Amino acid sequence: MKAIVCKKYGGAAVLQVEELAPPVPKPDQVLVRVKAASVNPVDWKIRSGSLIIKTGLQPPRILGSDFAGEITAVGSQVNDYRVGDAVWGKFDSFKGGSYAQEVVARAENIGPKPSNLDFQQAASMPNVALTALQAMIHKGHLQAGQAVLVNGASGGVGLMAVQIAKALDCHVTAVCSQKNQALVHSMGADGVLDYQIEDILAQHNAYDVFFDCVANQAYFKVRKTLKNGGVHVKTTPDLMSLLGQVLRPLISKVPDHIMVKPRHADLEQLRTWVEAGQLKPVIAEVFPMAAVAAAHDLSQAGRVVGKLVLDLA
Repeated sequence: MKAIVCKKYGGAAVLQVEELAPPVPKPDQVLVRVKAASVNPVDWKIRSGSLIIKTGLQPPRILGSDFAGEITAVGSQVNDYRVGDAVWGKFDSFKGGSYAQEVVARAENIGPKPSNLDFQQAASMPNVALTALQAMIHKGHLQAGQAVLVNGASGGVGLMAVQIAKALDCHVTAVCSQKNQALVHSMGADGVLDYQIEDILAQHNAYDVFFDCVANQAYFKVRKTLKNGGVHVKTTPDLMSLLGQVLRPLISKVPDHIMVKPRHADLEQLRTWVEAGQLKPVIAEVFPMAAVAAAHDLSQAGRVVGKLVLDLA
């Protein structure tokens, strides 16, 4: 099989396509022939060495977290999947593994692919959609009828967050630049703020959840925008968000952060929304394996609207 290998930390040029022996599934794993994987900002952050405190002296040999493909072998202890099943899934981002034409995965890492998505569309969603779901529901405890602000609404996570919040029947205020407002409105946002000309912190006691997808707002500034019981959830931890669980019983407006995890039940909820037409992917560009460096450079440059996908078929 072919895989994109990262042997050392550095620029995008360290990524090389190589022939590797295919992995062998353990009794509790399946073997998946990967059709597509996606590029997430955490991938180039790992590759560059900026997350070395999490990944250690050597980067993961194969980067990547989300993927979609077909099962080609099933371990003896696996009962819920068969050869030929189309699946989507996610690995731990810091361990990687999806930038390869064949991967092994446990049941918790995968779920049936939504029937109305192709493999590239499906591969673009698990990491960002799980991040949005887990941030707003598991961390923010968002419920129907509540109000949420999504900061960074035109990015991969933000576009999922807007749609998930609307699927929950919430009022959504989205923050993005003027050029992306039409797209964000089309995803269901009730109101859109242009961060370049508007004060996104102007409203007081307005939101049950302030989901900070770009992690550029400090809790002590966001706090005034939250209702009592509200939660400020960031995608990158800082001191206040790390203290959130300790502080929760003591304060009325809570700082927190999300470290997304593979979770089969959450993938199933996402599939339900996708197949109901309430959640759809937004793909910015698709790259062949050989152009992975260009995909990383584009992601690292910022301002990507939607997701970047690698065609591994």
